[in-house]
Amino acid sequence: NVRSFIYSLFYISSLNNNLAKSDLLITELSDEIDGSELRKQKFS
Repeated sequence: NVRSFIYSLFYISSLNNNLAKSDLLITELSDEIDGSELRKQKFS
């Protein structure tokens, strides 16, 4: 019982880490998109 509880804790924490990483990727992508939109406005 204790072992399965520890395993579930590790599983949840790894899921949270993956979610945080994907959030970072999404913000980086949206920042790049915003930057390219700004560049287009400057050139036009």
